[in-house]
Amino acid sequence: MQQRRRGIKDNDVGSREKLRKDCQDIGRERRRSLLQQHRSSMSPGELQAKLHQCSMAAIRAELVQADSSGALLPEADIDALLADIEQQVLQEIQHELAALERSEQQDQQRAVAMAEEHMSFLQSAGEEAVLCPVCKAAHLALRHGRLVCPAEGWQLNLAAESLSLPDLRARLAAAYEEHAASGCSGQLQFHVEDLFGSSNLTCCCNTCHALTVVL
Repeated sequence: MQQRRRGIKDNDVGSREKLRKDCQDIGRERRRSLLQQHRSSMSPGELQAKLHQCSMAAIRAELVQADSSGALLPEADIDALLADIEQQVLQEIQHELAALERSEQQDQQRAVAMAEEHMSFLQSAGEEAVLCPVCKAAHLALRHGRLVCPAEGWQLNLAAESLSLPDLRARLAAAYEEHAASGCSGQLQFHVEDLFGSSNLTCCCNTCHALTVVL
């Protein structure tokens, strides 16, 4: 049995707005999927054209389906709705691509900052000097088997492990390298906290939620 076509009356504002919203949601969902697939394999122009083409195709596919009563929209109503929606779709795509570019720039800036922070530990003044990873201002000192930050005042007992400042430098470098290898663009934060009944130097990342006990 052939399905009948039922148009949207001009004064049926509620139905038209609901249909428009449903179609826009479908377009946004389709674009989210495409951005994940193609964000790194297409130029900005190609990506914008792809998002526009696929969004409008997904919206048209939704409009030509039968509604809950089994009725189909006439082609004239479909074309009118598509023309009405298309400009907003283009504007949303531009906003989404701009937001994606800002996010990628922020990721790059965080990665650069993390690399610079890493190098600051490796290039601290003098072979024995190690910049405090907690305050990032003072150089750490070893006093009678205790690691001390002159600025923060915290101390860690290293006598049991017989660790030297070069050993600490190597552990800090390993923590940075392990985090960088994970692909995370977040920055490591270092803290002195009580774990397992003693004070420890730990590092964590609020982006990937990694936690490492350095000392």
